[in-house]
Amino acid sequence: GSKKKTDNLLIVVDQFEELFTACKEPAERKAFIDNLLNAVGLNQTSEGGDTSLETSKVTLVLTLRADFYHHCAQYDNLRAALENHQAYIGPMTPTELRRAIETPARENGWDFEEGLVDVMLRDVNDEPGALPLLSHALLETWQRRKGRILTLAGYYSAGGFRGAIAQTADRVYITLSPDA
Repeated sequence: GSKKKTDNLLIVVDQFEELFTACKEPAERKAFIDNLLNAVGLNQTSEGGDTSLETSKVTLVLTLRADFYHHCAQYDNLRAALENHQAYIGPMTPTELRRAIETPARENGWDFEEGLVDVMLRDVNDEPGALPLLSHALLETWQRRKGRILTLAGYYSAGGFRGAIAQTADRVYITLSPDA
């Protein structure tokens, strides 16, 4: 006989915690969870049911903040899936963080002023939840770049690691009407 082609599908649900913050309907939340688990064949309700995994390979990746992990326990099927199919991702090492900062920039023709990445790494200093703040500081530094070089002056002007998000929030806030 002939072999069937196997299709692979990757489903990524980033910020899965928003299921618990943005979705206020318990039935809708449960249906979403059930459908995700059905897609990967982890929500079998009957013996010997066809999961269609013979012709399709589906991988599900959920990203979830640790402080929302306990919300998953109220759904038996999700709890069971997490017990058997999870990987805990801890904080990045300084070497990994340096690579995450430098590699995408260099691959796209951008460079850093000498010492800038070292200052960023020092400012991050193992702070929990650092990646979104660092990402925003990098964006603001890039917007203040000199040619194709991200500079220390641009980084400090943006507010650095801790101040960039506050500066952006203030800038947006002053544009709002009193009602907004």
